[in-house]
Amino acid sequence: MDKLKSGILLITIGIFMLLNTFDLVSDNIFLYLLSAGFLISYILLGGRKHYRNIGFLMPASILTSIALATDLQRIDFINNLGGGVFLFFWVCHF
Repeated sequence: MDKLKSGILLITIGIFMLLNTFDLVSDNIFLYLLSAGFLISYILLGGRKHYRNIGFLMPASILTSIALATDLQRIDFINNLGGGVFLFFWVCHF
């Protein structure tokens, strides 16, 4: 990985974590932004051309499934289903 790209990635993750620490963004928005950052870094670093970059795609899909599960648990019907919602989204990302 190019040193410039990895430096920009680390600075961006640090800014996201700083904003979350100061409660300027909510936890779910933070998860969506972090997963989008992992997805963008996967695309920018070669995507499917270089299979060694799949390490960025996996956390992006897992963080997205966690954020979707917590957002959907606010709905009463889905909240009554229990932990199956997270398991469903976690299985769907594979």
